[in-house]
Amino acid sequence: MTELLFYDDNSLTDFEAEIVSIEHDGNRASVILNRTAFYPEGGGQPADRGTIGGQNVIDVRKSNGMVTHTVEIAAGESIDTAGSSVHCSVDFDHRFDYMQQHSGQHIISAAMMRLYEIKTVSVHQGEEYTAIETSEEDIPVQKLLEIEQESNRFVRSGTEIKSIWTDSDGLGDFSLRRPSKHSGSIRIIDIPGIDCVACGGIHLSSTSDAELIKYSHQEKIRGHIRTFWKIGRRAFADYTEKTVIINSLNEFYSARQFELVEKAKAAADSYTELKSGYGKLEEEYSALFASILAAEAEKSSTEYPCPIIKVFDDREKGFISGLLKALTVRTGTGPAFIFNRSGGVLTWAVACPSENQFDFGAFREKMLPLIAGKGGGRAPLWQGAAQNADGLDDLISALNAEYFRN
Repeated sequence: MTELLFYDDNSLTDFEAEIVSIEHDGNRASVILNRTAFYPEGGGQPADRGTIGGQNVIDVRKSNGMVTHTVEIAAGESIDTAGSSVHCSVDFDHRFDYMQQHSGQHIISAAMMRLYEIKTVSVHQGEEYTAIETSEEDIPVQKLLEIEQESNRFVRSGTEIKSIWTDSDGLGDFSLRRPSKHSGSIRIIDIPGIDCVACGGIHLSSTSDAELIKYSHQEKIRGHIRTFWKIGRRAFADYTEKTVIINSLNEFYSARQFELVEKAKAAADSYTELKSGYGKLEEEYSALFASILAAEAEKSSTEYPCPIIKVFDDREKGFISGLLKALTVRTGTGPAFIFNRSGGVLTWAVACPSENQFDFGAFREKMLPLIAGKGGGRAPLWQGAAQNADGLDDLISALNAEYFRN
């Protein structure tokens, strides 16, 4: 069985070990050592990271008492063979981050139970947040803020976090927050006066090492409330990030922090009003432009009802939509062929108030292949996109030949 060094010294980072076995798979290898300070994934706590023989450890798992380290071997390099001694190094920044998350989670779960008898159903220690799924269907934010305050009171107490080994018979000596599912040799994490639970994870030495606990947000999952927390260094980094954002908004709005929400709401309301007014103007402009196109078509054609052919560049979708809307209800003209080249995409549309003036089937068969066009519709509007914008000149020539026979 692999000797687990991390339980005796959670700050151990560098150690020597003997390679018991090694199996290669491409540029990766599964390495079993006779002793290890690498914590294997378990109990919601991710595996440690670091190096074995200078090669990166990307995963660590435990099975049947043996710890397997997955090592990524760099190109042109190798790792020692079985029976040899190898130097190993644990990434302590990564380790300490998750020690803070795990111990902080115990503290939060204890505060939840103490204040409101809220049970912890499951835990996930992610890269950004520590998530605690609770037994509750609803938790008011005010309660969670009180739990945050109680958690930080525990942190400030500087209470020692003890690790105690026992067995099934000895469990009765402990007042556990939740029943233990383990048998045989059982590890108890005891924070006197705060929390006591069976747990195999690596923890801090004192609650004060958790530094700071901050509630972030919540979501509904499986009918329960899952809460999200920033713990330790993550909480300070989050506070720094928010301070930078707030200061930027203070300058942008020329407002103090407590005025920002009101300023932002006022800006949003103003934008909505302007957007509504712009939409009306755009609609009026589209209708006017439709009249201009019709007048130009009538001047340049002896056909009646005369068709409209117009190519735009970089026009907004709102303008094109308004133009097509105006053209679909306009009488006195034939089909209107509208093209818009924008952002490297060519769109096409045909608006025709009278269905008997336009044969979409013939247009799709003869014209659209020139631009590799796709799409469809029904009277009075057909539209789509094209994959061959270079064929637009050929399509315009074909339309002129079809509709301007004079």
